[in-house]
Amino acid sequence: MKKHVYEYDEVVVGSDLSAIFYAYVGQSPLIFKEQNPPHFYEHFEADFPLDKLFLTNPTEALNTPQGQIKVGASKLQIYDRLLFVLSLAGKIPISDKIEKIRLEGNTLKIATQRARSIKIKFNKLRVFDPELIQNLNRLSSEKKKCLVQDKFRVVMEEHDYDLIRVGDDFISEVHFYANEAIKKRKEIIVTSFLADADLLKFDYSLIPMKYKLRNIFENLGLKKRAYEQEIVLDYINREVYNRDTSEYEEVENVVFDHRTEKEICLSILQHMHRQIHLTLLDVYPWRLNHLLLDSSGMIR
Repeated sequence: MKKHVYEYDEVVVGSDLSAIFYAYVGQSPLIFKEQNPPHFYEHFEADFPLDKLFLTNPTEALNTPQGQIKVGASKLQIYDRLLFVLSLAGKIPISDKIEKIRLEGNTLKIATQRARSIKIKFNKLRVFDPELIQNLNRLSSEKKKCLVQDKFRVVMEEHDYDLIRVGDDFISEVHFYANEAIKKRKEIIVTSFLADADLLKFDYSLIPMKYKLRNIFENLGLKKRAYEQEIVLDYINREVYNRDTSEYEEVENVVFDHRTEKEICLSILQHMHRQIHLTLLDVYPWRLNHLLLDSSGMIR
C-alpha cells in the first residue's frame, strides 16, 4: 500500500463551512489538516437557503437590549452534521492525521503522522484554504484585524439577554450562555477586532475590558448580586483568530474558491443539473443525512 496512489476527479482542500458545503454537494473527497468549525454563537440568517442542501433552517429568537432578533440554525451543528456524514461516506480519506501537504503537478503529496506518505492524483483541485498547501506561491496579503474572543465567568442578577451588540472594535459583542458541564454557571464570550499591535497594549488588555464591560452592564440596568460588591467577571481565557487574506499565483487545474457559504448554496441547483446521472455512491451521503440523523443533526 505504500506505493498506492489515490485517484479522484476533483479534490477539495479546506475545512471551513464553505469547503464542507462544496464537498457535500459535489461528493468530492475533502482534505484538511485540522477542523475549522464555526463558533458556537454563530447562526445562519433566518432566510438562509439551507433547503438547497435538503436541510431545515429552524429559527429561534435571541434577546438583545434592542429587542428580539430572529436567527436560523446553528452553524456549528450543521458543520458537525455534514462532516459526520462525509466521514461515514468515505469522503474524508485521511481524516485529520495530515501534517504537511505539497502540490506537485496534478498530485498532492501528503505527509501524515508517523511519517507516512500518501499521494492523491486529481483532474481538478479546489482550494478553500491555500495556507494548508506548503508550496503555493503567495502574491500578496491583506492584513485584517484579528478576531479576539475573551471568555469570563460572570456573577450577576438574572436577566433575559442572550446577546449585547456594542459595535466597537474593542468589545464588539457579548454572548451569554450557560456552561453545560457546570450547572447554573453563567459564562460570556466577548468578541473584539484588534490589530496585532493592539494585542500587546494595556488599553486592550483584561483590566480595561472588565471596566468597560461593567459600564456596559450597568448602563443596561444589569445588577450585581446582593452579596457581591460588584458584578463578578472571572477571566477564563483569550483566543485569537487570524483573518488575513492572501492572493496566490494561478496554477493549472487548481481553483482558488473564495465563495461564501451562501454563494455555495445558491449555486447548488446549477451544479445538480450538471450532475444529472448520479450513481448509488453519489447519493449515499444524502441518504445517510436523512436516515441516520434527525432535523437537528442528532443520531436517531
